[in-house]
Amino acid sequence: MKYTDRVKNLKTFQEIYAVEQQIKKEAESLWEKEFVSLNTKDDGFPATHSYIESTIGAIYVNLDGNFSKYDSAKKVINWLEAQGLYAKYIERY
Repeated sequence: MKYTDRVKNLKTFQEIYAVEQQIKKEAESLWEKEFVSLNTKDDGFPATHSYIESTIGAIYVNLDGNFSKYDSAKKVINWLEAQGLYAKYIERY
């Protein structure tokens, strides 16, 4: 269900915030699951401070690895965009 459909009948900011927090929790869970499923060894600097910038705020998971973190984030970004939300991977070292 798209974000706009989930919040269109809500009356308060607290209700909307609760939906946004649920979406962030789902995105973080998906990101961790996708990262583990890649099961690849990364070389180079860890991207521990990288995150996904989105309409509902920053989405962050504590994962080490440049390539696996980025590759798994792409699936989360696609999922967020399918929900009608803006999402972009921000790389921080």
